[in-house]
Amino acid sequence: MKQVFTILLTCSLLILTAFSNPKGKKLHIIFMGDSITEGTAMADPEKDAPGVYAAEILRGQKKIARVEQSNQGFSGHTTVDFLPSSNADFPKTLAAAENFTKDQGSLLIFSIMLGTNDSAISGPNGSPVSPADYKQNLQVIIRDLLQRFPNARIVLQYPSGIALIRIMEPVTCRKDSPALNLITRNWIRS
Repeated sequence: MKQVFTILLTCSLLILTAFSNPKGKKLHIIFMGDSITEGTAMADPEKDAPGVYAAEILRGQKKIARVEQSNQGFSGHTTVDFLPSSNADFPKTLAAAENFTKDQGSLLIFSIMLGTNDSAISGPNGSPVSPADYKQNLQVIIRDLLQRFPNARIVLQYPSGIALIRIMEPVTCRKDSPALNLITRNWIRS
């Protein structure tokens, strides 16, 4: 539970500070991930999932006029499930993003928190995902999102409590579309 709140507070603060928004900015945030993102451990995920809570925190900020969020967290899912070629979770994420892009004056943000299930010894789709494949899967997902939504921003979160930190190198994105590395809080550029 503490891990969920740490992730969500970090995400909220970084969204607030990482993207300079004019007064009254509208944010559309798509939270992509596994059961942690989905809020499966919460009594009422519809009201208590990390994305819902993060949106509430952001709504209380003066420079933000409106926040809408879409929870694209799926219990037991891995980066393999989110690959565009898998046709599993990616189409749902795209549908949410396309719905949000109808609002022309808003900033679209993808918050990606995948990796917990990728490190499982067995069980979830594709697990265990090798460190190299994990990195490549994230690159494919981010590149595809940015090709389709070039003005979007990516907040890349790593699962805490997992030994992925030592294996993760910066995820390569397009030079003009940086992602944010939440471990080092540095912009990732190719």
